[in-house]
Amino acid sequence: MKFSYAVYKDEETEIQMHVDELLRHPDYLKIKMNLYCPGEECNAKLSIIRLSNGTDYFRRHRGYNHSETCGYLELDQVPVKSITEYVTENGRMTDDGINRRKQDAMRTLDNYLNPQIPIKEEIKPKNKPRKVREPGEETEINIGTKVVYDPNAEIIEKDTKNGDKKILETRFYSRMPHQISIKDSNKNLKTSAVLDQIIFSESNLYVEIKASFENISLKFILPEAFFNNSRTRLMPDELLNYLKIINEYIQKENKDIFITTMCQSQEIDLKDLTLWIFEPEFMSFQTRNGQKFATLTSLVIAIQTKSI
Repeated sequence: MKFSYAVYKDEETEIQMHVDELLRHPDYLKIKMNLYCPGEECNAKLSIIRLSNGTDYFRRHRGYNHSETCGYLELDQVPVKSITEYVTENGRMTDDGINRRKQDAMRTLDNYLNPQIPIKEEIKPKNKPRKVREPGEETEINIGTKVVYDPNAEIIEKDTKNGDKKILETRFYSRMPHQISIKDSNKNLKTSAVLDQIIFSESNLYVEIKASFENISLKFILPEAFFNNSRTRLMPDELLNYLKIINEYIQKENKDIFITTMCQSQEIDLKDLTLWIFEPEFMSFQTRNGQKFATLTSLVIAIQTKSI
């Protein structure tokens, strides 16, 4: 079952915490390892579940059980009616899919910079209708498709049960820099950070963006593929020129510009946090006062027209 609240416990502290409070906490990685069920005298550990659609909640860790006096005990022991097994296929992103994910990522940064205070709910078990398996009934197994991002592949379409067509795309998971852990290795992510410096290679189509978020430093790598994957047909020289204009601006102006982008991780090293961006259209930009630029081009125009 899903929990909106968990109890954080250590040797000195025991506090109730809403999932949104955890996501904004600077000690996110430490706190998420010590979360427990909010039920009476319950020591069942909870894990945070973060879905690619922006839904976040707590769930009981499989290695722990609720105490006998916990009001969530029976509610959390209902056998599931169906499970889904996934096969993988390579597929590219649609323009609409990219735009939706960037808009969601920009909202995430807005919510972080201007947090909404969660409404305190009374912590008590809630009976919610669920599809449950009857005694003797076999668990239904469904087959789903997991799309692996590949800019050179075709867009994947599947028939639905209603006979309609549905486009399937790669999931990108929302992670602010302080939330990234080694478990996020080799994943598709959406994240934000303040632009600090853009470094250009003298001999190769390769750019390194140095960025920061709170007290965390990270870098985004723009490999050669980035310069050859422009959906708006920008040439490599044009992209390099745009990046140089942005770099000159951030070096001269005392104003934070956030890059909010879709990206990929490899093996995560928290001491050298590095992410890769493979398409120019994956990038968008924001300021602390709410200005938004959905593309690299729109930010450059704003700089040149002095509207930022």
